Amino acid sequence: MHIKLDRLDQLCGKNKVKKHQFLLQFLELVPPVLEQVKVGLKNRDREKVRKGIHFLAPQLSFFGISDFTLILGQLDAQPPASLEKLKGTIEQSLLKINKAMAEVRQMI
Repeated sequence: MHIKLDRLDQLCGKNKVKKHQFLLQFLELVPPVLEQVKVGLKNRDREKVRKGIHFLAPQLSFFGISDFTLILGQLDAQPPASLEKLKGTIEQSLLKINKAMAEVRQMI
């Protein structure tokens, strides 16, 4: 699995309604920002990519997907990594996140 629910299970316990709400929120928040990151990559808009990754990193990390946290560290490093250097890593992360969203859709 690409998504890990350990933290969600700890937070929600046996409350299936609350867990379902968190998973729905994940599916509402993540796709539009992923699209923003994709558009930013296509247009070589480093700031758009950085903002999208910055917004999503905590949410994804909560679900066990730390890719964007690591990429954000490289984008914010001194000197910062170039977008061209990180493009392949970001694209791989986007694929992984899409798989995680598919897993969540199957759960709900």
